[in-house]
Amino acid sequence: MIPDKFLPDIARLSERYGKPNLLANLNEALSNDKAFLLWQDRFLFVFKDCSKPTGDHGLFIWIGIHKDKTLSIADYLKIERMAKHSGYKYIQFETKRSGFNKLASKHGYHAIGLRNGFTIWEKR
Repeated sequence: MIPDKFLPDIARLSERYGKPNLLANLNEALSNDKAFLLWQDRFLFVFKDCSKPTGDHGLFIWIGIHKDKTLSIADYLKIERMAKHSGYKYIQFETKRSGFNKLASKHGYHAIGLRNGFTIWEKR
């Protein structure tokens, strides 16, 4: 389950992006092993498998929250290394935030489509 420390952040994301069932969806996916957490005091990530029927294994970053302004892109690149070492061939995330859209292309991600107004980014 989502650590209490991050519940206000989840509530803000839920409201900001019009996803009233976000927390319930996260908890259900986590309890059914459809998603998994990586967290410490200063960050929380929720991941889902997004592998394709072709057997191409992908990791979807569903939620990313950081509570430390000193976290940098280098910290997020650790997620990429973790995924690669775990056998994932690509990483995806989606966002409406223009700042993330600029950063994504700078760091090798390619826009692969839109879903409900969110740009879907992928890096292989």
